[in-house]
Amino acid sequence: MSDTLRTATQFVLILSIGLGVHNLYVCTKAAMKKPLKINYVQVVASVFQLMNQACLLAFFILDSRKYFNGQCKFLQDIDFAIFFIFVALTIGVLIIRTTILIDEKYQLYVKGFLFMALAVALGAATHASMNRVVFVDNNGRCGAIWYKPSNTLQVCTNLFIYTCCFGIFIVPASKYYLSSIGHAKNSLREVIFSVAFRIAVAMLGFLISAIFALTGVWGMAFEIQFSFENYCAIVASTYAIKKDGTASDQQNSTTKKSMVSKA
Repeated sequence: MSDTLRTATQFVLILSIGLGVHNLYVCTKAAMKKPLKINYVQVVASVFQLMNQACLLAFFILDSRKYFNGQCKFLQDIDFAIFFIFVALTIGVLIIRTTILIDEKYQLYVKGFLFMALAVALGAATHASMNRVVFVDNNGRCGAIWYKPSNTLQVCTNLFIYTCCFGIFIVPASKYYLSSIGHAKNSLREVIFSVAFRIAVAMLGFLISAIFALTGVWGMAFEIQFSFENYCAIVASTYAIKKDGTASDQQNSTTKKSMVSKA
């Protein structure tokens, strides 16, 4: 790894820690304002995202021969377990939140389909991890290169889930927006822009990552790839706090009740 790439990777990893801390603060603040189970799950997901990034940074800057007693593979296994839980919780929260506006008689089927897709993504990630190449470079850096076909499948499946979530949320929300008036319309517009924008960011992030993975652009900078994907994932599911202290889930619930009363 060149000095330029090493410096860039270290900068991205440190930046990701700062972004992770900020996201954890936002999620904790939201959970305190509205103590729902799903908000607590989001806090836990944020903690695991931060732990995952901390592991990547530690592996990158510390000499594994000195600090990890050469136990690189074992530590990589622990890091994958953290990553697995983070992805499962994050995308699970996103699925639950974006399907809130669907007619209740279809909700179970849609959620079931999306959770099956999530299982495929997690299975692909597990296969990519089991077949990864773990190494310790000349500087003692503990790293791993995941099995490319499975990792690409995982990224593409996640992109598929985000695309579905985007459509599932935006279609009923837009229909209700066009039929609503006054304060309800203004509130729903804010929810649509907040949630849709977050999912769109994740979709774009995973699309770019998938293209880069297929074309080999990431190369040895797999830490940047994972940091990029992880932050896109956590942004998509993060509780969106407004300036007045209200949040997207609260408005989603109000919107859902209004839609049911109109039906």
